[in-house]
Amino acid sequence: MLPAFLLLVTALAGNEQAPSFVPVFDCYTENPTWGAPLSGKFVDHGGAILAYRSDKDIRPRETREDGAVWLDGAELAAKFANATEVGRVDVSLVTAKALLVEAAAKGKLEHQAGRAIDAGLRSCHAYVADAAHARYRDVDLGTDGGASDRRVVNTAPEAAELIGWLRDIGVAF
Repeated sequence: MLPAFLLLVTALAGNEQAPSFVPVFDCYTENPTWGAPLSGKFVDHGGAILAYRSDKDIRPRETREDGAVWLDGAELAAKFANATEVGRVDVSLVTAKALLVEAAAKGKLEHQAGRAIDAGLRSCHAYVADAAHARYRDVDLGTDGGASDRRVVNTAPEAAELIGWLRDIGVAF
């Protein structure tokens, strides 16, 4: 059985009716210095916590429109294609945290020097479905505070709250 997130992406790709707001929370580490390995965990809208890893650069291409960053639904699904479920969180908690995403999206991103060299980047994101265009809005929540070449801070208090929650449930580092 496919994780709920992949079912949604499949629906988006098939132009089937899908909810307009389905959050997915994703925290990952990427390190192009060491061959672009990418690994992380995400929470789908059904409460599954899934882990993924790739030795290839499997990040979806970004497009920008009206100040927002968008990711193609099929490319985002490919990033998570080999994910395995490692836990669960109550779906009502996911829904409650999803209510913070729009406010987090209004924060400014501040780029700062990191605390390490060649450690790569640790980053947390929320994805919001746009079923009409088979894509997801990428809301950068910022880095999670671990060792990173650079630090990104989302100034919205809701972004910090979401990263704290993701850390508490073992998704952020």
